[in-house]
Parts: sequence; C-alpha cells; structure tokens
Amino acid sequence: MSEGAPELSIVVPVFKEGEAVDPVMRALTAAIATPHEILIVYDFDEDPTVPVIERLHADLPARRAP
Repeated sequence: MSEGAPELSIVVPVFKEGEAVDPVMRALTAAIATPHEILIVYDFDEDPTVPVIERLHADLPARRAP
C-alpha cells in the first residue's frame, strides 16, 4: 500500500438519518485504530443527513462522501 493510503474502508449507507449519524460516526472513528476511511453513501442531496456529515468532516477527516 502507498504511504497515507487507508488499510480499511468502511461503507456507511444512510437514509434520512439526520443528527443520529453523529454519534455513530464518532463511535466508529474512536473504535478503529487501523488507518481507515469512512465512505458515506446517500441517495439524494436533500437527505437531512448530508449537512450533518458535511459538518462532521472538520472533526472526522476519515469521513468521505461523494
């Protein structure tokens, strides 16, 4: 693997989770010591989860969303 590349990819599908995704993302990040990325998959930009995951990006840089 190249330097800085994650060893683990975690895929988290979401659908209208809103604020409920916050503690899940924080718990995942805290529990995993392996270099990782968290891929958040959602169906539509108006999903109320999207603003929450965008806000979390500053605190949880392993988070990725398309």
